This record gives sequence, structure tokens and C-alpha cells, in this order.
Amino acid sequence: MRDLYTIIILASILILLCCEESANWPINADETAKLVVDANLTDESKRQSIRLSLSTNSLQEEVVAVSDAVISVRSGITVYPFLFDLNSSQYLSIDSFAVQGNLEYDLEIKWREHTYSARSELATVAPIGDIAFRTFGNTDSLVIRDIIPSYLANEQAWHDLQIDWSHLNEEPPNRAQTYYFTFSQLHISQFIQPNIDRPRFPSGSLVYVRKYGLSEAHAAFLRASQIETEWNGSFFYPHPENLPGNISNGALGFFSTSAVLTDTLLAL
Repeated sequence: MRDLYTIIILASILILLCCEESANWPINADETAKLVVDANLTDESKRQSIRLSLSTNSLQEEVVAVSDAVISVRSGITVYPFLFDLNSSQYLSIDSFAVQGNLEYDLEIKWREHTYSARSELATVAPIGDIAFRTFGNTDSLVIRDIIPSYLANEQAWHDLQIDWSHLNEEPPNRAQTYYFTFSQLHISQFIQPNIDRPRFPSGSLVYVRKYGLSEAHAAFLRASQIETEWNGSFFYPHPENLPGNISNGALGFFSTSAVLTDTLLAL
């Protein structure tokens, strides 16, 4: 009987851990497509970029870029206008600038007689930890060793790893990209995920690492996105929920400002 009580208690804990507020996807087939904002400005001195697109009803639909908006970012009395770049299908700041700490940045988008806005402050980033590689099965290929934690109590971060072996093999595919997220909140799906096919690459590949700091709000947005996508399919996957974006006036997506660290590794 004691074993039965133990099983019931453990099952109750698992159910509580995986509880998420659920709702329907924000876009239904009979609704007009909404504006989707993908804007992550960094503390690198460069022409910052912002992507606008229209929402779709499924992942199979082609994403349509929005090119006729008027975009600016303001910090104090300084205004940074953005213009659409046909080559990259994104908006680039006219002048190079780096996001500074202890300042607020206000995004304003004017599109189709509507105005959309959001505010962000720079999210700091912790140093890049060790990233190692291991052989894949009995092959000569390598994969990234799973040492980037998905949970840390005092850190939230996003690793963007771009892998390039074009100098070893000119025939594509000779590049790959993968992401790792670290959150300070736990969801049971993080530990019981569907099998994720991480990229395999030859020894001697170059790995370009970018690590972004995440604010609490940005981390919540990305975590909800992970639950909807990469963690989807686990036994404890919850019902879909609205992604907690920070863009006003009903637009989707997120505006963030992040400190970023970079490194280049030789995979051996």
C-alpha cells in the first residue's frame, strides 16, 4: 500500500510541474494575418537588424516579408531610423550603433495606418562555458556534447552555434546551425524531450559561437516557443498557448536588447 501512495504522490508532482496556462493559437484560419516582429538588438557596434513578416496558420506556409513599414528605435533624445534592405529582406539601421546598458530603447513601427511599439533594456550575459564535441556512434562524424545546461537558477541565455566545414568539403551541405537555451524556470518537458537530431559534422569544422543574454520577459517568450515546438511531442507536452510577446496593438513577436559574447572553436 505504501508503494501505491508513493506512485500517486510522484504522479501528482509531475502533473503540477507540467501545468501551463493554455489557450488557442493567436491566429485562426478566418482571421487576417498579423504583423510578426523579430527584433533583437545587441551591444555590438554594427547596423542593427529587424525582421517583419506576416503570420501564417501553419509551419508549412511560406513566410511573407513586410517591406513597407516605417521603423525607428529611440533611446533618450537619440533616434535610429531603419530602412528595408532588399538583399537580406530585413530592416537595417541607417547608422551603426551599439545598445548601451542602463538605457531604455523604444521600438516604433508604423504600418498600414497602425502603430506598434515595445520597450527593452539591455540583458547582460555570463561568460561562455566549455563547449566540447564527441564522436557520433561508430562514424567519423562529430556532434556537440550535451554540456550546455537547459536550466540554471541564476542565468538565462541563448546559444547560437553555426558550424562550417566548407573548407573541408566544397559540396553542400557543408554548414549547419543549432540553438541551445538556458532558462531559470523548469518544465518537465525539458527532461523528457523528443529525440532532437543535432547536426553532425567532420573533425576540423569551425564552430562560431554566439551567446546572448536574456531578460526575464524574453526568456519567457523563448521558453513558451520551445514548449510549442522543440519540446512538442514529449509525454508531458501541454496544450498550445499564446506566446507572451511584448509588441503592442496585437502584433506578434518580441523586441529585445541583448549583450552578446562570441567565440570560434575548432572541432576535433
